[in-house]
Amino acid sequence: MGRSNLIFELVFLALIIAISCVNGNYQCPNTIIKLLPCKDFLMGKGDISGHCCNGVKGLMKIATFDNDLKLQSICVCLKKEALAIGVIEERAKQIPQLCNISLSISIDPNVDCKK
Repeated sequence: MGRSNLIFELVFLALIIAISCVNGNYQCPNTIIKLLPCKDFLMGKGDISGHCCNGVKGLMKIATFDNDLKLQSICVCLKKEALAIGVIEERAKQIPQLCNISLSISIDPNVDCKK
């Protein structure tokens, strides 16, 4: 059963990457790859892992705060994908504290990605 879950996740990831590239959001595939280890936690299926925290920290390195277009692109991606897969908002809000990181933006589905 573990192998079929892996295959499903790889197909799911490939679809996200393909859709993101077609829609012009080239940051989205990188964002999803970094946060894939967080999926179970965000869906309410377990505890947060070190791999998830490492992915979040890696995403923070990609999202340099001097590149507004990159930040906007990542923000749009996260909002769309979180909605599409049914991320539990309260779980997402716990990640900064659980991973011991500080964010200058709030984790909120209503955040304005243009600001």
